[in-house]
Amino acid sequence: MNKGSLYTVLLFFYLAIPTIFAQEANTESVSLEEQIGQMLLVGFRGLTVTADSAIVRYVRQGKVGGVILFDYDVIKKVYDRNIASSVQVRELNTFLQANADIPLFVSIDQEGGRVLRLKSKYGFPFIPSQRFLGMLNNQDTTRHYAALNATTMSTLGFNLNFAPVVDLNLVTDSGVIGFLERAFSSDPEKVALHAGIIADESSKQGVI
Repeated sequence: MNKGSLYTVLLFFYLAIPTIFAQEANTESVSLEEQIGQMLLVGFRGLTVTADSAIVRYVRQGKVGGVILFDYDVIKKVYDRNIASSVQVRELNTFLQANADIPLFVSIDQEGGRVLRLKSKYGFPFIPSQRFLGMLNNQDTTRHYAALNATTMSTLGFNLNFAPVVDLNLVTDSGVIGFLERAFSSDPEKVALHAGIIADESSKQGVI
């Protein structure tokens, strides 16, 4: 996730959490520390967790409002962070959610193509890149993959996906957007069309 995406995450939680939190809990009975905690989304290490795991303790104490899962550990440079199989991910997310008094945002960055945390090598369906879908420019195809992706995430217990990307593909062969094939097109109308389809299908499955 680049710096711009991080700012987007922080802005999202700044704007969204107070409303959602107020619906889920009586804030008068919740400490200031817990209210602040509900505005934090954090990553952690581990394919499995237990009641003694730090992340679980934080969840139980209301000190985090959400978690994000990755397959690749950037620091360790190995693929052993949070994702190994569908059964493992579902059990991990279920355990985390079961320990939360206030429902967690369980998030992932599952865009398609080269930005997939749920990879085929772990047994998940392949989702093509947004650039591929934009070049094909077939609404039925985009809807098919959007529904497949959303259903996969929902079944695993994810309720927040940091996608679709709505950047314009202005620098095709370089940069964090163009080089990784993360943009549908350089045409804003085409980007809006396909991004809207993905958002719609995600919403149907309860994935923000």
